[in-house]
Amino acid sequence: MKTNSNEKYHFIQVVHFSPGKSISVRGLRRIWARLARFGNLDGHGSFSIQGAFKTSDNRKLVLGDLSCLSEFNENTETVVGGGVFYVSDPHSPIFNCDLHFSLSTIVPRNGAFFPRTLKIAISNLIADQIEPDSLAAFFDAVFADCDAVSSYGFVDVAAASEAWAGIGYGAMPSGGLSIRQKVEMNAWVHCRSRSVHPVRSLYWGNFFTGETLEKLGGKAAFASRYHEATKKLCGSPSAVIREHAFGVFCTLALNPRSARPSPGFDVDMLLDGNLLWLQAELGKHGILERWDGDIAGAAQASMTSG
Repeated sequence: MKTNSNEKYHFIQVVHFSPGKSISVRGLRRIWARLARFGNLDGHGSFSIQGAFKTSDNRKLVLGDLSCLSEFNENTETVVGGGVFYVSDPHSPIFNCDLHFSLSTIVPRNGAFFPRTLKIAISNLIADQIEPDSLAAFFDAVFADCDAVSSYGFVDVAAASEAWAGIGYGAMPSGGLSIRQKVEMNAWVHCRSRSVHPVRSLYWGNFFTGETLEKLGGKAAFASRYHEATKKLCGSPSAVIREHAFGVFCTLALNPRSARPSPGFDVDMLLDGNLLWLQAELGKHGILERWDGDIAGAAQASMTSG
């Protein structure tokens, strides 16, 4: 997809929860507080619980300020809802917002069930307030907050018109989604419901845990292999690898902006090489499309970080 260089894009973090589990209200408040690292930005927005927006929508908000999150107080028993935040124009379409987050319930989909999911979409306008390593650290911290209750997660980077503020990664398809996105979601829900694999695709950031890490030989073994594979010739890393108590967060590049949509032939060779290695690694272990061992080995051997 060709993208206007001035078009807004979003970083979309998705966390799927294990059956019967979810992040607590306290955990959700902690994630909101983490957003203060983007500079306590002033704006307008609204929150909702159980899908019904409050009458106080489009009120003034400060990103990361817990006093703004009164709807999600620690005495709230059940949280199904979310919020939207605009730095400038609060009346623009939701896909053009600067922050959107939601915590959904389990949703029937294609004869299966789409899992309870946390989605956070952050626009480049907000993300550009901090350095790339701090942005990557934010995503890692969110996965750490959800580590004990999650089954899978990822961080994608997409044009605002394609991401739909993260809605495009949920159970309810939007009319603005491409056919490719709908095919990807349908295939993942179908395979996941039959325990074929819990991984939807590969993205700039990937959080593996549980069954996926078991198939990859365990957390430590996989992290060690990916660390070696993503070293540059000088020995420095070209990707983020963080081990948590249960899962591993690994990226295709150090800078999340390396995966941003851009016109022309702006290619990150390190990212492409890391993607090839990781896709082959998952493929030869029967995750995503199965790769023959010889083909996967040849692909990985051809990948050299420069």
